[in-house]
Amino acid sequence: MPTSSATEASSAPAGTRSQSRLLTPQSLVLAALVSGALLLRWSLFDVVSADYRIFLSNWYAHLAQAGGLAGLGDEFSNYDTPYLALLALLTYLPVDPLVGIKAISVAFDLVLAFFSYRIVRVVRPESAWLPTVITGIVLFLPTAVMNGSAWAQCDSIYASMVLGSLYFLINRRPWRAAIFFGIAFAFKLQAVFFLPVLVLVLVLNRHKLRTLLGAPAAFAALLIPALVAGRSLLSQLAVYPGQISGSSGAGGIGAAGPAGGNLVGGGGGSHGGGAGGGGFGGADAVGTGHAFTANAPTPYAWLPADAGEIWKYVGLGLAAAVALAFGVWLLRRRRPLAAGQVLLVAATATMVVPWLLPEMHERYFYLAEVLLVLAIAVDRRMILPAAAIQIASTITYLSYLRGRDLISLELTAVLGLVAAAAAAVVLVVRLRSDDRATP
Repeated sequence: MPTSSATEASSAPAGTRSQSRLLTPQSLVLAALVSGALLLRWSLFDVVSADYRIFLSNWYAHLAQAGGLAGLGDEFSNYDTPYLALLALLTYLPVDPLVGIKAISVAFDLVLAFFSYRIVRVVRPESAWLPTVITGIVLFLPTAVMNGSAWAQCDSIYASMVLGSLYFLINRRPWRAAIFFGIAFAFKLQAVFFLPVLVLVLVLNRHKLRTLLGAPAAFAALLIPALVAGRSLLSQLAVYPGQISGSSGAGGIGAAGPAGGNLVGGGGGSHGGGAGGGGFGGADAVGTGHAFTANAPTPYAWLPADAGEIWKYVGLGLAAAVALAFGVWLLRRRRPLAAGQVLLVAATATMVVPWLLPEMHERYFYLAEVLLVLAIAVDRRMILPAAAIQIASTITYLSYLRGRDLISLELTAVLGLVAAAAAAVVLVVRLRSDDRATP
């Protein structure tokens, strides 16, 4: 009597079944994409940016001279403890500092890709190829490639943790979502752009708000290495207020580092003083001549250099008003958000809010660039904002790395406007369409 295929499959050795799942066409293509992305990044490892020369190399040298983790007890950087702890661990390895620092960021590029794949699998479970295709796009985004492997920045760390938070949020794991957000926030202040989304989804989807306690718990846990090394808790907690106020947040070596010196505060940061001129890594030639934007494609690029301080407060008020109005609108819908809707909200919020805020840096759109690509899996109309902000950010990245404006920031800001407006329109239209489909 012939044996059914189901019986044959169930009787096959477990190792064979596992191997067949790993050797699917999608997994093979994904492995090839990852390999190609790593080779591309490796080809840029010899680029030395101004941020590395002025800040990161000095921070590494300080930690190496202080004995690695023991150096965390000193105030020498305006980055928070977790990233400095990674640099401290790097000092124990026989690796060139430039290679090691960039390798940290590239490792988190892979974490970012992992969560990108998992998120698309959740929002499009019926598609066999889309998770692979979207993940491949994320891996080869020009800004994602340049950020860590050319610029030696580490935005992939906080962004990958935010994607982890989003992944657990859409899978109804609020404690894990809060913990991952706390980790993201401990690495970079820019994770705060995702906080309204986290809180809003917890409320709309009727999760217990006490799960938010996971965020400060995770944040506090990551401060322990510096506490053990002798740095006070107050000193560590003063880092982000120092960035917002525009001060360095620390004294000593390389104080006003590439964290940007501000979120909505004063100058400094990756376009701050001391950088060289032409070639890769010349920082002084860009980000000048505009009030309230540090090379970011925002509407402040259209203001004259001597624009009054009133514009800063107008921008802050407008950003707060838009975020509040949209939050109230979602609450008045009285509907929980499905996984795909949460992704659309996250992509739009992380694009619109920093676009409205004054004194942004070009890198502050890193999270939006990734989320907008993922949002294409939910609504193809998100291709327009994803492409617009990627082109705008690529131009500003190259302007910084080459030390001269490739295209005027005024024109690049038009692309930023297209990205923010298009994302907002697509989100509102999609949610209203979903409401009509499910009364």
